[in-house]
Amino acid sequence: MSTMTISLPDQMKQYIDRLVATEQYSGASEYMRELVRADQKRRAAEERIAKLPLEPLSPFTDWRKLAQELGKDGARAVLEASLEAAMKEPGEEATPEWWAELRADVRRRVQSGDVPPRQRHIEIPTD
Repeated sequence: MSTMTISLPDQMKQYIDRLVATEQYSGASEYMRELVRADQKRRAAEERIAKLPLEPLSPFTDWRKLAQELGKDGARAVLEASLEAAMKEPGEEATPEWWAELRADVRRRVQSGDVPPRQRHIEIPTD
């Protein structure tokens, strides 16, 4: 294992010392290794997302499959990006006709096997 010396402001050093004392880290090195591992995992998820031909998310998005392909952090990042993009679009009035069209679309998707008939919601696993 290699050794690396880093310089930190006093406030950051004190923060790490407090975490080591209270959070079951064996030392500052263990804490730093954990930070690096988390960063590596996040960057790998971002790279996988960047390579995907993403299509707009819908209520029928298979979140379990997405979480398996991208990991929890990647699926969460895709969801956040989709929500951010949707918030920039103009709203749509939910008229009785709009609801009827949505219900008909859902029925078509269920009948075609695109969505399991009993699927109400899908939970994304959390850490």
